[in-house]
Amino acid sequence: MTIKENILPRTLFFSCKVSAAICSFVFILAALASCTDSDGIEDHTYDRWQERNDSAFHAVFTEAQKAIGQGSNQWRIIRRYDSTLPTSESNSIVVRIDKEGTGTECPYYTDSVRVNYIGSLLTGKSFDHSGFYSDYESVFSPQLCRPASMLVSGTVPGFSTALQYMHVGDIWRVWMPQQLGYGTENKNKIPAYSMLQFDIQLVQYARRGQPLPVWK
Repeated sequence: MTIKENILPRTLFFSCKVSAAICSFVFILAALASCTDSDGIEDHTYDRWQERNDSAFHAVFTEAQKAIGQGSNQWRIIRRYDSTLPTSESNSIVVRIDKEGTGTECPYYTDSVRVNYIGSLLTGKSFDHSGFYSDYESVFSPQLCRPASMLVSGTVPGFSTALQYMHVGDIWRVWMPQQLGYGTENKNKIPAYSMLQFDIQLVQYARRGQPLPVWK
Protein backbone atom coordinates (compact mmCIF):
# COMPACT_ATOMS: atom_id res chain seq x y z
CA MET A 1 0.00 0.00 0.00
CA THR A 2 2.86 2.30 0.83
CA ILE A 3 4.63 1.53 -2.45
CA LYS A 4 1.56 2.43 -4.57
CA GLU A 5 1.16 5.71 -2.73
CA ASN A 6 4.80 6.62 -3.53
CA ILE A 7 4.58 5.72 -7.22
CA LEU A 8 1.48 7.78 -8.02
CA PRO A 9 2.85 11.22 -7.13
CA ARG A 10 6.08 10.59 -9.14
CA THR A 11 4.04 9.61 -12.19
CA LEU A 12 1.96 12.77 -11.96
CA PHE A 13 5.10 14.90 -11.50
CA PHE A 14 6.71 13.38 -14.61
CA SER A 15 3.53 13.90 -16.60
CA CYS A 16 3.40 17.57 -15.62
CA LYS A 17 7.03 18.08 -16.64
CA VAL A 18 6.35 16.52 -20.05
CA SER A 19 3.27 18.68 -20.55
CA ALA A 20 5.19 21.80 -19.62
CA ALA A 21 7.96 20.90 -22.05
CA ILE A 22 5.46 20.31 -24.86
CA CYS A 23 3.77 23.63 -24.17
CA SER A 24 7.11 25.44 -24.26
CA PHE A 25 8.03 23.74 -27.53
CA VAL A 26 4.70 24.69 -29.12
CA PHE A 27 5.14 28.29 -27.95
CA ILE A 28 8.62 28.47 -29.49
CA LEU A 29 7.33 27.08 -32.80
CA ALA A 30 4.53 29.63 -32.85
CA ALA A 31 6.99 32.44 -32.15
CA LEU A 32 9.29 31.27 -34.94
CA ALA A 33 6.37 31.04 -37.35
CA SER A 34 5.36 34.57 -36.42
CA CYS A 35 8.87 35.86 -37.09
CA THR A 36 8.98 34.06 -40.42
CA ASP A 37 5.68 35.59 -41.47
CA SER A 38 6.86 39.04 -40.41
CA ASP A 39 10.13 38.64 -42.26
CA GLY A 40 8.25 37.44 -45.32
CA ILE A 41 6.05 40.56 -45.36
CA GLU A 42 9.11 42.78 -45.07
CA ASP A 43 10.84 41.00 -47.94
CA HIS A 44 7.83 41.51 -50.22
CA THR A 45 8.43 45.26 -50.10
CA TYR A 46 11.12 44.89 -52.73
CA ASP A 47 9.62 42.08 -54.82
CA ARG A 48 9.83 42.85 -58.57
CA TRP A 49 11.51 46.10 -57.56
CA GLN A 50 12.99 46.97 -60.94
CA GLU A 51 9.78 46.17 -62.79
CA ARG A 52 7.65 48.22 -60.40
CA ASN A 53 10.00 51.20 -60.49
CA ASP A 54 10.23 51.19 -64.28
CA SER A 55 6.45 50.98 -64.48
CA ALA A 56 5.99 53.85 -62.01
CA PHE A 57 8.34 56.12 -63.95
CA HIS A 58 6.62 55.23 -67.21
CA ALA A 59 3.30 56.24 -65.64
CA VAL A 60 4.50 59.66 -64.46
CA PHE A 61 6.34 60.25 -67.76
CA THR A 62 3.12 59.52 -69.65
CA GLU A 63 1.12 61.77 -67.31
CA ALA A 64 3.56 64.62 -67.94
CA GLN A 65 3.42 64.12 -71.70
CA LYS A 66 -0.37 64.27 -71.60
CA ALA A 67 -0.44 67.40 -69.43
CA ILE A 68 2.14 69.17 -71.60
CA GLY A 69 0.18 68.20 -74.71
CA GLN A 70 -2.87 69.87 -73.17
CA GLY A 71 -0.96 73.10 -72.62
CA SER A 72 -0.01 72.75 -68.94
CA ASN A 73 2.90 74.89 -67.74
CA GLN A 74 3.17 72.98 -64.49
CA TRP A 75 4.86 69.91 -66.00
CA ARG A 76 8.15 69.50 -67.80
CA ILE A 77 10.20 66.69 -69.28
CA ILE A 78 13.89 67.61 -69.27
CA ARG A 79 16.57 65.60 -71.02
CA ARG A 80 19.74 64.79 -69.10
CA TYR A 81 21.99 67.86 -69.22
CA ASP A 82 24.85 66.14 -71.10
CA SER A 83 22.81 63.88 -73.39
CA THR A 84 22.73 64.40 -77.15
CA LEU A 85 20.28 61.56 -77.73
CA PRO A 86 16.58 62.12 -78.40
CA THR A 87 14.47 62.60 -75.28
CA SER A 88 13.34 59.27 -73.82
CA GLU A 89 12.28 57.77 -70.52
CA SER A 90 15.79 56.52 -69.77
CA ASN A 91 17.59 59.86 -70.25
CA SER A 92 15.05 62.37 -68.93
CA ILE A 93 13.58 63.61 -65.68
CA VAL A 94 9.95 64.53 -65.09
CA VAL A 95 9.24 67.78 -63.25
CA ARG A 96 6.12 69.13 -61.59
CA ILE A 97 6.47 72.78 -60.65
CA ASP A 98 4.87 73.26 -57.25
CA LYS A 99 6.06 76.83 -56.70
CA GLU A 100 7.71 79.37 -58.99
CA GLY A 101 10.52 81.48 -57.62
CA THR A 102 11.64 84.96 -58.52
CA GLY A 103 15.12 84.29 -59.87
CA THR A 104 16.02 85.01 -63.47
CA GLU A 105 19.11 82.82 -63.95
CA CYS A 106 19.97 79.19 -63.25
CA PRO A 107 23.00 77.44 -61.74
CA TYR A 108 25.65 75.96 -64.01
CA TYR A 109 27.11 72.49 -63.65
CA THR A 110 30.25 74.03 -62.10
CA ASP A 111 28.34 76.10 -59.52
CA SER A 112 27.62 75.47 -55.86
CA VAL A 113 24.08 75.61 -54.48
CA ARG A 114 22.13 75.71 -51.25
CA VAL A 115 18.92 73.66 -51.37
CA ASN A 116 16.10 72.28 -49.27
CA TYR A 117 15.17 68.78 -50.36
CA ILE A 118 13.54 65.45 -49.54
CA GLY A 119 14.42 62.25 -51.38
CA SER A 120 11.89 59.41 -51.45
CA LEU A 121 11.54 55.90 -52.84
CA LEU A 122 8.61 54.34 -54.67
CA THR A 123 7.25 53.19 -51.28
CA GLY A 124 7.06 56.79 -50.09
CA LYS A 125 9.86 56.21 -47.59
CA SER A 126 12.30 59.10 -47.26
CA PHE A 127 15.95 58.10 -47.68
CA ASP A 128 17.51 61.56 -47.33
CA HIS A 129 16.59 65.16 -46.55
CA SER A 130 18.04 68.52 -45.61
CA GLY A 131 17.59 69.91 -42.11
CA PHE A 132 16.70 68.17 -38.88
CA TYR A 133 13.27 66.80 -39.79
CA SER A 134 12.06 64.73 -42.75
CA ASP A 135 8.46 65.99 -43.05
CA TYR A 136 7.63 68.33 -45.92
CA GLU A 137 6.42 71.20 -43.74
CA SER A 138 9.64 71.33 -41.72
CA VAL A 139 12.02 70.91 -44.65
CA PHE A 140 10.45 73.80 -46.58
CA SER A 141 9.45 75.99 -43.64
CA PRO A 142 11.26 79.39 -43.68
CA GLN A 143 11.55 79.13 -39.90
CA LEU A 144 12.62 75.49 -39.56
CA CYS A 145 14.51 74.72 -42.77
CA ARG A 146 18.26 74.11 -42.80
CA PRO A 147 19.37 74.13 -46.45
CA ALA A 148 22.18 71.83 -47.54
CA SER A 149 25.16 73.13 -49.49
CA MET A 150 26.56 71.10 -52.38
CA LEU A 151 28.17 71.25 -55.80
CA VAL A 152 25.82 70.80 -58.74
CA SER A 153 28.43 68.43 -60.18
CA GLY A 154 28.46 66.40 -56.96
CA THR A 155 24.92 65.05 -57.29
CA VAL A 156 23.41 62.23 -59.35
CA PRO A 157 22.67 63.13 -63.01
CA GLY A 158 18.93 63.55 -62.47
CA PHE A 159 19.43 65.95 -59.56
CA SER A 160 22.12 67.99 -61.31
CA THR A 161 19.94 68.21 -64.42
CA ALA A 162 17.05 69.65 -62.41
CA LEU A 163 19.25 72.21 -60.63
CA GLN A 164 20.52 73.63 -63.91
CA TYR A 165 16.96 74.57 -64.91
CA MET A 166 15.77 75.95 -61.55
CA HIS A 167 15.51 79.55 -60.40
CA VAL A 168 15.96 80.75 -56.83
CA GLY A 169 12.75 80.13 -54.92
CA ASP A 170 11.48 77.35 -57.21
CA ILE A 171 10.07 74.26 -55.54
CA TRP A 172 9.95 71.27 -57.85
CA ARG A 173 8.94 67.67 -57.49
CA VAL A 174 11.35 65.70 -59.65
CA TRP A 175 11.13 62.06 -60.72
CA MET A 176 14.17 60.42 -62.21
CA PRO A 177 14.58 56.93 -63.66
CA GLN A 178 17.16 54.62 -62.16
CA GLN A 179 19.51 55.44 -65.06
CA LEU A 180 19.77 59.04 -63.75
CA GLY A 181 19.92 57.96 -60.11
CA TYR A 182 22.08 55.18 -58.70
CA GLY A 183 21.36 52.66 -61.45
CA THR A 184 22.17 49.04 -60.74
CA GLU A 185 24.00 49.70 -57.47
CA ASN A 186 22.66 49.58 -53.92
CA LYS A 187 23.40 52.88 -52.22
CA ASN A 188 22.91 52.95 -48.45
CA LYS A 189 19.11 52.95 -48.02
CA ILE A 190 18.47 52.98 -51.78
CA PRO A 191 18.04 49.60 -53.52
CA ALA A 192 19.39 49.10 -57.02
CA TYR A 193 17.06 50.04 -59.91
CA SER A 194 15.22 52.65 -57.85
CA MET A 195 13.29 55.48 -59.41
CA LEU A 196 14.03 58.50 -57.20
CA GLN A 197 11.60 61.24 -56.27
CA PHE A 198 12.93 64.54 -54.97
CA ASP A 199 11.17 67.62 -53.69
CA ILE A 200 13.71 70.41 -54.22
CA GLN A 201 13.82 74.11 -53.43
CA LEU A 202 16.70 76.16 -54.82
CA VAL A 203 17.59 78.65 -52.09
CA GLN A 204 20.89 80.12 -53.30
CA TYR A 205 23.68 79.49 -55.75
CA ALA A 206 27.13 80.84 -56.48
CA ARG A 207 29.25 80.74 -59.60
CA ARG A 208 32.42 78.71 -59.68
CA GLY A 209 35.10 80.18 -57.42
CA GLN A 210 32.60 82.36 -55.52
CA PRO A 211 31.39 81.62 -51.98
CA LEU A 212 27.73 81.00 -51.30
CA PRO A 213 25.95 83.89 -49.59
CA VAL A 214 25.85 83.54 -45.82
CA TRP A 215 22.74 81.70 -44.66
CA LYS A 216 21.03 83.47 -41.80
